[in-house]
Amino acid sequence: MNYYYSSDGIQVLGPCPLDKLLAGYRNGTLPDSTQVCAEGHQDWQPIQALIRSVPRAPQRPQQPQHSAGSTATVQQDSTEQTPREKWAMYLAMCAVGIPSLIVSGFLPESLKSVLPFAGWLAIAVIGTALAAAIMKPYCFRSILSGALVGAGALLGILFYVKLRIHFTGNATFFWLELMIGAVIGAVPGILLYYYKTDTPSS
Repeated sequence: MNYYYSSDGIQVLGPCPLDKLLAGYRNGTLPDSTQVCAEGHQDWQPIQALIRSVPRAPQRPQQPQHSAGSTATVQQDSTEQTPREKWAMYLAMCAVGIPSLIVSGFLPESLKSVLPFAGWLAIAVIGTALAAAIMKPYCFRSILSGALVGAGALLGILFYVKLRIHFTGNATFFWLELMIGAVIGAVPGILLYYYKTDTPSS
C-alpha cells in the first residue's frame, strides 16, 4: 500500500510505498512529527502508529553543511515547542481567557453586553479548536478536543466563580485560583487530545 506523508504539516508528499517511508524514518530523514495517510483514505496518523513494531536506530547527528558566511543552526530538541505550537498556545489562551474574564465579570460590565453568553462561548470554542488544528494538523480529533477544551475551560471558570461567590460571599480572586476552574473544565478535551489508540485507523 502507498502512503501520503507530511513532515511539516503544510506540504503533502507522495504517495510512496511503505518501505520508502520505513527507510526515511529509520535514517532520520522523516522526523517523529511526520503524519501519514494511506492512499484512498482520509485519516492522517503519526508515523509511529504506522510503524510501531519497527525500532528506530539511534542516529548520531550529522554536521550541518554550510556555505561560506552562513551561521550554524542547532536542531531543536523534540520537547521544545515549535513556533507554530507557541502561537497556537497563545491563540488558545486568548480565546479562552478573554471571554472567560468577560462572562465571569472580571472585566467591565459593558463588555459583557457586547455579545450574548453563547457568543462568548462560541469565541472560546472556535478559537481553541483552531489552535488545536494549528498544533496538530490533519486530525479531526484535535479540532474536537480543542473545542471541548475551550467550552470546558470557559464554563469551568464561570461555574467556579459562581460557586465560590455563592459559598463564601467573597468576590476577590487570585489569577491562579481561576486556573482551577479552567483546568477542571478542560480535562475532557485534554484527555481526548492526548489519548492514543493501540491500533492505527485505516
